[in-house]
Amino acid sequence: MSRPESAADDRPLELVPSALAPWWRRILVALLIGAPALVLLVADLAGVVDPGREPGSLSGWTGAAMCAIWLTLLARAILPLARIAARLEAVAAALAWAMLVLGLQLPLPALVLAALAGAVVLALRRPVRRTVAPRDRVERDLDVAGAVAFSETSADPTRAVLIALGCVGFAAIGAFTAVTTGPMGWWYLLAAAVWFTGAVPWMLRVTLDRTGLAVRTLLLPGALVRVPLADIDDVEAGTVRPRKWGGTGCVVDGGVTSVLRAEGGAVLVTRRDGTQVVVNVDRPDEAVATFAALRASGVAS
Repeated sequence: MSRPESAADDRPLELVPSALAPWWRRILVALLIGAPALVLLVADLAGVVDPGREPGSLSGWTGAAMCAIWLTLLARAILPLARIAARLEAVAAALAWAMLVLGLQLPLPALVLAALAGAVVLALRRPVRRTVAPRDRVERDLDVAGAVAFSETSADPTRAVLIALGCVGFAAIGAFTAVTTGPMGWWYLLAAAVWFTGAVPWMLRVTLDRTGLAVRTLLLPGALVRVPLADIDDVEAGTVRPRKWGGTGCVVDGGVTSVLRAEGGAVLVTRRDGTQVVVNVDRPDEAVATFAALRASGVAS
């Protein structure tokens, strides 16, 4: 259904996902993974964990627990991992709680507690499906003549330099720690990888043409997301708030794939099977116009 454009319609439409786990569940998952790792880190720095270790080094228990956090963060930047993020988070929670019990030598069954933590995370990560009420479509005066392709590249050189420096710093610390105190320095290298992948949403190229939608990062080969044109049911323009989509980065949750860097303009692509893809772009109306032109020309039908 459509309605004529008016002054009130100049406000950008806020895009919302069709299905997503509630925000409080995501907070509980973060606490289940992060709390035991942080407790171990504080206890390690206080000399409670493995008092006989060399000064300046971390115990293996703490290193493994911290790696659980890095693993969950890494899954937010690499879509193959994001698709199994719930299972990765369950494994991370189980690992973190097992390391907490073993590292602090608590009188608790480590395996039972780890299995329980993993099961709770899986239960919390189950998406709550809901139906979004149909919105009246606003017919805007878009020039679609000849618009058979849309392409936009977003790159932030300053952020890229800062991320590169962070990667070098973590890698240097990891190499130094590995040489001087043993192999546990490798978790700093994992931190460097996580830091690097944090640049993915800020270095994107989004294209929409006769082949379909493609979301690529300038940092890695291949496409993060690809939707054939024949599979696209609708394209919408609007604004997004990342917290409503699971946060920044690459998130796959309940049939919704989001590649978001910040609050602002975005394009929402709905497949014919009802699943959705949302990505930040500065010119979302142009993407909608391109899809309208492709549909009018009979390429997308």
